Amino acid sequence: LFAEKVEYFSFPTFDRLLRHKRRIRLLKSRLGHYWNNGFEIHLIGHSNGCKVILDAIRQLPELSIKRLDLICAACEGDFERNGLNERLTKGMLGSVHYYVGKRDWPLFFADTFTAWLLFGYGRRPLGRCGALNVDESIIPLVVRHDRDDLGHGGFFRGIEFERTMEMILGA
Repeated sequence: LFAEKVEYFSFPTFDRLLRHKRRIRLLKSRLGHYWNNGFEIHLIGHSNGCKVILDAIRQLPELSIKRLDLICAACEGDFERNGLNERLTKGMLGSVHYYVGKRDWPLFFADTFTAWLLFGYGRRPLGRCGALNVDESIIPLVVRHDRDDLGHGGFFRGIEFERTMEMILGA
């Protein structure tokens, strides 16, 4: 097991407008390195990092991924549009787990016309609206984890961090 943190803080304006392409290149480079060295790929993203992950793996169609964990995902929720239907049905992705905090106010904002206009967010983010247009054949591979008591960063605070890691790692 090997874990590497690619990014730990970003602000939506800068991330989406100024640094997004650089982060995609960095992630693609790291994924290529680990894939070429025989590592099994399991990606975990939070917020804007989920969009970086989806944009990077879209450019690496040959990359086989065991699992995606998308936490409070500020990315497209429509599986046809975000490419996850295709990847799952072709067997290039084992499963998708996504985590929704019902008190996630930043993603309520992300689902507005203003956020689309100013920051380039797609409407209906996965971390707020859930998985949309999931192909019937892959429904068992898409798992939703809801928490009524958590907000945008809540999955990583205090004891919740341990619980989140247990869900992700199956401990």
